[in-house]
Amino acid sequence: MPARTVKGDHGKLHFQVSYQGTSETFVAEQVVGAFINKLRNIIQINKLADNEAVLSVPSYYTQI
Repeated sequence: MPARTVKGDHGKLHFQVSYQGTSETFVAEQVVGAFINKLRNIIQINKLADNEAVLSVPSYYTQI
């Protein structure tokens, strides 16, 4: 795991990372959102059609 995990509010998993020179804590949804945004930027830079990118979500993703 490239980031340290810590227990946050209500026992929820948080990721503690160094972001812009400071230690920040993010929830999983924020990390996934940043990842998807980075993928979108890569698609735009490489001038790929939007339908050429595929994201796969595991079936257990909706389980809490």
